[in-house]
Amino acid sequence: MSEVYNFDIDFQEYILASFVNDEDFLVKHRDIIKPEYFDDEILCGIAQAVIAFFDKKRNLPDNTALSQEIRNHMMPGRKYGEYKDAIDNIFSKSGTNTEYYREQAIEFARKQAILVAVQQSHELIESGDYEAINDIVTKAVNTGTDYRDLVYDFFGDAGQRAVKYQEKRKALLPELRPGFRNWTA
Repeated sequence: MSEVYNFDIDFQEYILASFVNDEDFLVKHRDIIKPEYFDDEILCGIAQAVIAFFDKKRNLPDNTALSQEIRNHMMPGRKYGEYKDAIDNIFSKSGTNTEYYREQAIEFARKQAILVAVQQSHELIESGDYEAINDIVTKAVNTGTDYRDLVYDFFGDAGQRAVKYQEKRKALLPELRPGFRNWTA
């Protein structure tokens, strides 16, 4: 019997911990990991709050900022304390097996997208719109494989490349100078 990993609430909290601690992860995955993919409405609200804060401030929220932003994303009937406890829990998970959760993020998004597509298909079956079913299921299965995910951001790390190039040049320069002097002598 094969073991299937379940993307439970604990796993989803680790995904959100990556959202609040790694700007690059948030920028690359914000269109793939949608707030509605989180099984708990509190986690969904937190994901919405992180994205909204990032869109406004162009940086990641800390615990205090996210605790303030969440007030705009609370579900009716829920208490602020529930959200605050979840935010504290997410920040406590920061830095734990982050690479693993980042690697699993696309698979999580794909599974959740397929679940959403199946739910939406029910209404489309009743209306007889089979082409739309095909479209939403295909899109869900292809989650995370969009060509934009594969594009290399040349300018994104241009500064790092320039520093490396300059360091290589400095290291090479002493070696070239003696040879240059001997060649001209």
